[in-house]
Amino acid sequence: MSVGFLQRESLLAEAFARSPVAKVVVTFEAGVPGVVAEANAAFCRLVAREHDELVGAPWRTLCAEDSAVGQLGVEAPAPCVLRRPDGTRVRASGSVVALRDSGTAYAMVEVVESRDAETERLRTTIDVQQEISAVARDRDAVLKLIADRTLEVLSSGDSCVVLLIDPAEGLLRAAARSGRSTGPTLPPMPPAGSLPGVALATGRTVRCDDTETDPRVDAVLSGLSGNRSLVVAPLSEVDGSPLGALLVAGRRPHSFDDGDEQQLTLLAQALSGALRHAGAAAENALLLERARAAVRALAKEQQATLSAVEQLVRSERRFASVFKHGPVAKIVVGLRAGDLGRIIHTNPAFHDIFGHPVARVGGLRMTDLIVEEQAGELAAVLGGLASGHDPGGEREVVLRRADGRPVTVTAYTSVIEDEGSPQTAVIQFLDVTAAREAQAGLTRSEEQFRTAFDSSPIAMLISDEQARIRQANPAAEALTGRSGTELDGLSTNELIDEQRWRVAATEDFIEEQVRRPDGSTVWVRATLSMIPGLNQGRWRLVQAQDITAERAAADVVKRQVERLRTTLDLQREVTAVAADRDATLRVMAERSLRVFGAAVASGVVLLEGEQLRCVAAAGTLSAAAGQVICATGTFTGLALATGGTASCPDTSVDDRVDRAACAQLGVAAAITSALYADNRIIGSLTITSDRAYGFDDTDEQHLALLADSLSSALRHADDAARNAALLAERTESLAVLRRHARMLELIPAAVIVRDLDGTIRWWNAGATELYGWSAEEALGRITHELLGTAFPDGASRDELRDRLLIDGHWDGPLEHRTADGSTVIVLSRWALHRPDSSTDAQVLEINADVTAERTAERALAESEQRFRGQFTNSAVGQVICELDGRMLAVNPAFSRLVGHPIAELVGRADRGLVDAEDGTGRAERLAELLSGRADFYHVEGRLQHATGRWVDVDATISLVRESDGTPKHVLAAIVDISDRRTAERARDAAAEELAVRNDELEAAHQLRYDIVGMLGHEIGNPLSSIRGYAEVLVDDWAALDAARRTRSIEAIHRQAQRLDEIVRDILAMVTIDSGVLTAHRQQLSVHDQIRQALVGGHEHVPVEGADAEVLADPGQLQQILTNLLSNADKYAGGATAVRITTGSGRVRLHVVDDGPGVPEEFRSRLFDRLSRAARDAGQVGGTGLGLYIVQGLAQANRGDVGYEPGRDGGSVFVVSLEESAG
Repeated sequence: MSVGFLQRESLLAEAFARSPVAKVVVTFEAGVPGVVAEANAAFCRLVAREHDELVGAPWRTLCAEDSAVGQLGVEAPAPCVLRRPDGTRVRASGSVVALRDSGTAYAMVEVVESRDAETERLRTTIDVQQEISAVARDRDAVLKLIADRTLEVLSSGDSCVVLLIDPAEGLLRAAARSGRSTGPTLPPMPPAGSLPGVALATGRTVRCDDTETDPRVDAVLSGLSGNRSLVVAPLSEVDGSPLGALLVAGRRPHSFDDGDEQQLTLLAQALSGALRHAGAAAENALLLERARAAVRALAKEQQATLSAVEQLVRSERRFASVFKHGPVAKIVVGLRAGDLGRIIHTNPAFHDIFGHPVARVGGLRMTDLIVEEQAGELAAVLGGLASGHDPGGEREVVLRRADGRPVTVTAYTSVIEDEGSPQTAVIQFLDVTAAREAQAGLTRSEEQFRTAFDSSPIAMLISDEQARIRQANPAAEALTGRSGTELDGLSTNELIDEQRWRVAATEDFIEEQVRRPDGSTVWVRATLSMIPGLNQGRWRLVQAQDITAERAAADVVKRQVERLRTTLDLQREVTAVAADRDATLRVMAERSLRVFGAAVASGVVLLEGEQLRCVAAAGTLSAAAGQVICATGTFTGLALATGGTASCPDTSVDDRVDRAACAQLGVAAAITSALYADNRIIGSLTITSDRAYGFDDTDEQHLALLADSLSSALRHADDAARNAALLAERTESLAVLRRHARMLELIPAAVIVRDLDGTIRWWNAGATELYGWSAEEALGRITHELLGTAFPDGASRDELRDRLLIDGHWDGPLEHRTADGSTVIVLSRWALHRPDSSTDAQVLEINADVTAERTAERALAESEQRFRGQFTNSAVGQVICELDGRMLAVNPAFSRLVGHPIAELVGRADRGLVDAEDGTGRAERLAELLSGRADFYHVEGRLQHATGRWVDVDATISLVRESDGTPKHVLAAIVDISDRRTAERARDAAAEELAVRNDELEAAHQLRYDIVGMLGHEIGNPLSSIRGYAEVLVDDWAALDAARRTRSIEAIHRQAQRLDEIVRDILAMVTIDSGVLTAHRQQLSVHDQIRQALVGGHEHVPVEGADAEVLADPGQLQQILTNLLSNADKYAGGATAVRITTGSGRVRLHVVDDGPGVPEEFRSRLFDRLSRAARDAGQVGGTGLGLYIVQGLAQANRGDVGYEPGRDGGSVFVVSLEESAG
């Protein structure tokens, strides 16, 4: 007999003796029970006899006369009745196993009466836990409730006390009491030396069966209260620190058993959670008050902040000095989107180590310093630093010098934050190459393999060519239930059939059951790899993983999915009629009965002042629709009070309900959930059943989902009504504005509406006629810049603006420049207009042309000035020359123009100042003057200044003749036009900019026309269909049979869904175009998201590739996948696969179809809004927004989407998202 067999026999004997299940061994004689051969302690207690008294006693003497167990012979559970010495009967259930070779039978006996009591007690405990949750915010109410209700659960107890630790003194004080403990006041007690102290120290429930003999109990306390039995459960915080204790006492010894301990533990855990919740609520209120105080103190901190900024500037300067001149290599690396991984700054020590020239600093990135194998690790590290998850620190890495040689460094990373998020990282490098090269030779590959093999959590087996196991790791021993010695030499075919191993050689993995020596089985996922063996043989490496729990979980999920689909179908039905409030309520009341298997009635109630009105009902309560009930004191009102979901498992015993009314209506159980609108409770959704305990926790969760959907639908219906009213109001306002605009267009003067800063908002036809700019060219420009306004009497733009704000109007003359460069004088009248308090003020400007009058006045004044003026005082450069070009006289203006003194210019030929290119044609023009064919000529050119620069000038050349008409001198009037040339160049640039804006406006107009055209077609068809079917139903309802009615209603429903899809697409487009689209990214499982998107018609589509984690907004990712699947349905007959690939820190989702693909000429516009291929536009309905929305949502989640043609035809749409770092 082996030692292992003796050990197993010893363990079985120990398990038999200590088992809490009553067990007895009875001999068999000719198939009839004989005498008791052995019995454990539990059986002795069950029949109230001593062990020695039982052994050898006939079995029949232990059974009641009418018990069937006296006829043992069938190997199956059988009811029996045992009899104690005092005559009491004990109901039990016996399982009998016959051991024929030994002539004995083994019977396991379980007390039925005790099991029924435990079940009822567990239900009472759950009710108490639910009541605690309902008042969790009120600490005193929680304590009173637990003290009152605990004795209902532990019926053998006489008193209950809740003891809480006083943080100041460390003593246990009674916070709530019930039963006999409500008598004399219990004094505070120290935890040490008491039974509650033992429970707090161990963190477990403790029991004292007799206080007079148990040394752990305070004798004074037990004597004072008269307690003989105690059971105490600890109360703890989230981190496990003690909070207090829940104590129940009884007058009799041995008042409590193991079941009482378990129930008290459950109650203590519920009380601990409620006390923590109450404490958290109080702490949140305190934090709110502190936050308000902090806001009030913010103004006082402003000056300190400015001082801190100055100190920061000085600190930055010191940092820059240390950074540049320090002996340690340092770099600054960007962590934000555009600069992520770019090396922004380096110091000389960095270039000494890595050999990169200083000129390359601006173009260097961290990828230039690493080897290829580290690219993924670098991306993960940079991502962690940029997200704030990695605070930096010390790490050792192998980097690459400019010449390609590796260098081992210790990198110390510090993150610099700006505006609450990481901006850059400062990295310091210490060269440890020599030290690490010396350590590299100490590593041994064999030890690495052994460590990895033995410590792997995956079971690993190595077998030889004959499939005999040569080596197994501890995980394999645990998985197979065999020791390493037992596995050594064992054939792998004894674990899994040889035929399945042949399959594993060609497949990625196999899933099979493995039977352990103890008879139990486990499911494993096994892979097979070939590795080198002894004597150049080919051995096998088997890796196996226990997937028993995974398969069990998959079965559970499958059952839950079916139920969730029903819930989602109802949510879609509610969404389809969300614009009709009454239809929404009716659909929810009628269809919700399908979600809950035990449901017989449903109702929706809404608040009306202090009452509730039943607005929709179905099932057995359908007659309740329209009735009014009280909002307080009813079960329906519970959801309104708690703001969540409430449950009544049994109305016959629940004080919160009207029992008589429930009995009359046939309501045995009910659940209800609150409805919300704008963060306030507006009513509730209630489901009832005709049998008690008809609902479970899952039903409550699904009811909460339906309540959320109904709340959203009701809000949508209300919003739709408000939007319709606003649209009508806006239409009327626009009509009034158009009438006013037509009246302003008829005014002959220039009428301009502009903002206070001069931005033009409206420009009438009179303004176009006066200035030459069209309305499209003028809108959005600044008036004083566009028209080059010259203000009167030296006044500035700001002065006139201030007068306008004070007086509300201004009148006066102004000079304006027209589109052709000419100047007009206008009499301008300004009036200040404020549309409303929420809109900035605007200016109505009316300009009348008075150029002719002002020009005549100016000509007269100039003539008088020329008459009085002298040559030397002229502001225009003037030169008098001989006919050969020698200058006789120049005025100071010309001297300043060319930078030469007058004395230096007189007697000098003018040709030395003129640009050689401007001299072309001069002789011909002068000849025309001398011959009298022209009185003067006009020319523009350049003169050279004394400094060498060229000055743009405008020259008018004429002759001074003798009295007889003989030419005497040449007179030149020269004007500096450098500023005009600069202005002309600025004007040309402005004209180009204006042309660009015109193109943008034309594109916006075209988009508007495209949207209107698309809506006219895409909305017109569904509306026509809905109207047609509705007219048929209204006009011929009585004549139509049920099938025709159903088809008509289904058609209306389909077209309404189409309209809803179009509206959602337009709203998504507007959100993307406006730039307000935000993504609340979180870590998501790609497999979970794909499976969710495939629900509802795409479950057959296979998902290929391993699961991965991405950072994305779950709602937006669902819309991306849904749009791509819908796109495949419309144009390719549906998707054929969804593949998952990873690489370079990105996760790519490939949606594949085998349709006709995308035409080559259309691929460049595939993701444009409102863009559809000509091939499909007439055959497939759609808005042309689906892929545009997919691209916008992907980019909002820091990703992108692209298109690839399939290898064998079809299309592949690839969505790229950021892979989660952990």
